[in-house]
Amino acid sequence: MTRATLGERATAIQRKSGGRAASLERLLAGSPRNAALFEDLMKAPDWLGWENARRQRLGRAAALAAIAPKLAASVDGRWLGALAKTAGDDLLDWARTLPAPHAAIPAFAADEIDAVGASALRDAVPVSLRDHAAPHAPDAGVPEAALTAALVQCSI
Repeated sequence: MTRATLGERATAIQRKSGGRAASLERLLAGSPRNAALFEDLMKAPDWLGWENARRQRLGRAAALAAIAPKLAASVDGRWLGALAKTAGDDLLDWARTLPAPHAAIPAFAADEIDAVGASALRDAVPVSLRDHAAPHAPDAGVPEAALTAALVQCSI
């Protein structure tokens, strides 16, 4: 079922019966700490429904885009090689050609790329849905421009 379909059904339920809509909203909310509303579902990015491997590639692309200037300036073959082994040569080569994002983040080791990427994805969804995007992602401060570039690269 698509987000649009969920949204349409939710809106129809809200129009018909405040009680049923409120009940369904509580059911969908799960945890009161991060209660999801129908509006949150409509704001969720399409990639939230992608399979894990595709979402991981998007996160890796966003992480690399966030350090593009450092990648372009680096001559550290070990670091670049480790990043290429983890993210793939194609993503590394792509990221090295990007202009600098509005705010870059500190360089990271290859084994941190997935955590940084997950942070970028997590920050892009409504708060109530963040546990679905990346429940244990740290706050890496990846700039929005890096995620935007990654979305373009990953063909959405």
